[in-house]
Amino acid sequence: IDMVCQVLDFDRHLAGADLVITGEGRADLSTVFDKAPVGVARHAQAHGVPTVLLAGSLGDGHEELYKHGVASVLCISDGAMSFERALSRTGAMLEGTAERAVRLFLLKP
Repeated sequence: IDMVCQVLDFDRHLAGADLVITGEGRADLSTVFDKAPVGVARHAQAHGVPTVLLAGSLGDGHEELYKHGVASVLCISDGAMSFERALSRTGAMLEGTAERAVRLFLLKP
């Protein structure tokens, strides 16, 4: 991820950013190891920018992400549903969760 951030000049894009929102299909302990969300969060943290990770589901160990630059992990699922229904509602659930994340961020003093 560091090479991708370098090619995209990600650190330059962080200048002036107030919040970074990234995503992962399933946030769990494995997300800590060389996955994009943690790399993004580390770069953002180095610039004093908090990162929110939106995930399709949460698994064991997702709390470890807080030790690696992720300020908050939010599950986009809005209840129990079949896989097919989840796929058909992904866009709406992602949009709704992102909106809630930004609304919470705007409450900060």
